[in-house]
Amino acid sequence: MINLRPGPRKGAGSFFWRIIGNESVKGKLAFFDDYRLFQVADLICTLEHISGKIEIGQFSKTEADFFTGRREFKRDYLRKLQQQRM
Repeated sequence: MINLRPGPRKGAGSFFWRIIGNESVKGKLAFFDDYRLFQVADLICTLEHISGKIEIGQFSKTEADFFTGRREFKRDYLRKLQQQRM
């Protein structure tokens, strides 16, 4: 997991940590390569989640605007993701 709380925070960040408490977020220090891996995993999960939303008809207007529509999402993102699967 990624260290979401690397040290003392000031300003709005400290207010956030006071609200959620110290025990709410657990993690460990991530090295740069691990962090990249987590980002890739997050991207894959997000694309799979959006794919599921398309299947059940909950693809939002914001997502359609961002990906330029369902067809383009499937063509430009989902197909390329599926090609990379092992």
